[in-house]
This record gives sequence, structure tokens and C-alpha cells, in this order.
Amino acid sequence: MDSFRKFFYFKYVEKWFCRKADFISVPADDYIKYYYPEFLNKIIVIPQGFKYSDSNLYKGKIENQIPTFAFAGRFVPGVRDPRQFLNYLVTVESDFRFVVFAPYSELIAPYKSKLGCKLELRGFIPREELIYELSKMDFLVNIEFEASVRSNSPSKFADYIIAKRPVLSMNMADLDTNKINEFLSGNYSNRLIIQNPDRFRIENVVKQFIKLVE
Repeated sequence: MDSFRKFFYFKYVEKWFCRKADFISVPADDYIKYYYPEFLNKIIVIPQGFKYSDSNLYKGKIENQIPTFAFAGRFVPGVRDPRQFLNYLVTVESDFRFVVFAPYSELIAPYKSKLGCKLELRGFIPREELIYELSKMDFLVNIEFEASVRSNSPSKFADYIIAKRPVLSMNMADLDTNKINEFLSGNYSNRLIIQNPDRFRIENVVKQFIKLVE
């Protein structure tokens, strides 16, 4: 995802580096399209690695009095934009609590007055503390990137995998309100299935890098 307009001379620096490199590692397939075609044969996909074993999870039974769910990450207008989801939540009459672990965002701030105590804004917290808090939720929320940019966020998926909670994944361009209602009622049959979750384990990621130099 480009966050600024590149200066024309950036391509010379990038191509110089790519010619010198034996391999170019990217964390997901979606990044490959950002490289020049002549270097595609050097690109290898190795995901970000995370240590699973040391995470402290909530050990008790999940017994939230009302549906309690969370999102962790950053909001970006037109990219990871929660407003369609929030607009729908405003219309939901039943009780729930949506906990957002994210820095202050003008995208979401106006909804605090609309949703009141149903929306809890906590800001960023240390990762280990975050995973513990996520593990106490009924389910977690993934807001998919727009198709024109990266579709996945490996670090978020790893945190969600470690937290071991069902994931409601939504496309804001085609919001599935029926699926939201299912989750609010405790039906997680349409949860996101994250393929091959062990690929994010740091042990497996390190092995892939070692193979490059053998």
C-alpha cells in the first residue's frame, strides 16, 4: 500500500538494490505486485514470524453477560474503513460491547456518542496484554482491506490465532449483515478459517530463512 507519492529517482535505488540481492523476501503474495517484473524470480514469500508458546491467555470460561467482541489495529480511510460496520451496529437494538484497541481515529470517534457504552475505545496496549484481552472476547473482528491493496494483515492474523477466538471477517464494500447477526447471536459457523496457521510460528519462519543460505 503506497502511503506517499514516490520521487522519480526511487526506482533507480530500488533496482540497484534488487540487482544486488540474491533473494527478496516478502511477507505475503500481495506484496509481489509492487516489484519490477525483472526481479520476480528473486522473490520468495516468507510470512512474519511470531512466538506462540509464551502468550498468556485467559483460562476461564467465556461468560460475558452480553456479546463482547473486539478489533485490534489501525483504521485507514478507504482501506481499512470501519464505518459501514459501525453504521450497522448503530441500528442494532440488542445489547453488545465492541472493544476497539486502536489509536484515536476520526473515522470512529463520532460513533462513540451514537453507541455510548456499546463502543469502548481503549487505544493501543502492549502486545502480550492485548492477546490476553482478546482471549476473553466472544469473538474478534477483522476488517478486510480493499481489493486494490493488501488483503491480509499477517500480524493481526497471528494475534487472533494465538487468542483462539472466532473471527468475524467483513468486506465493507459488501457488508454481510446476516453474518453479523449470526455472530451477535453466538453462531460462529461462518467464522474466518485462517489457512495453515502454523506458517506464522517463528520456528517455521526461521527454518525458511536458513534454507536460503544452505
